[in-house]
Amino acid sequence: MGRGSRGTTVLEVLIGTAILAALVAACYGVMNLLFSTRSRHSLTSMTRRSFVQKDARAGFRRLIYRLRESIQVIDPAPGTGGPTLTFRDITNQKIRIRLDGSQSRVLSEKEVAGTWAVETAPTLVQAGADALPASWPVAMLNCTAIHFSVLSPECVSVVATLVSEGQSGSYMTVIKLRNANVNL
Repeated sequence: MGRGSRGTTVLEVLIGTAILAALVAACYGVMNLLFSTRSRHSLTSMTRRSFVQKDARAGFRRLIYRLRESIQVIDPAPGTGGPTLTFRDITNQKIRIRLDGSQSRVLSEKEVAGTWAVETAPTLVQAGADALPASWPVAMLNCTAIHFSVLSPECVSVVATLVSEGQSGSYMTVIKLRNANVNL
């Protein structure tokens, strides 16, 4: 007599249920790890931080280019430092870079008739019949502190502290003014 069709035993049902529960728990753990808003290692948190860092890196790069193309550091004096930096750019305009603490950003200002005005558009110079941008405004978001140290008349050290989701990180660089010997 053959076994024919036989039903499942209680033991087989329990083993199948245990395997299914283990798979569901593993999937839940992976999904919670990747998409939990409480974890700093979650996918959404890391994505937000990477966008903040990308924006900060772009602003820091603009700051570096702007200082590289400048011709003279005016304030602070060599051997000293401070939270603001005043210099002459390649168009011989007086520019100040400072932290706007109320909005957690670094911005550039240009001196206009003895007062400082926030730069919103690039400085244009005439090149033949066309006007070309000579320098771009500096804007770096999520910055809580910045310090400029003038190492020499042609060299500036910049340390900026950036904050993202309660975590802070610092960028530091030394910038040499390429056009320091240009006489306009």
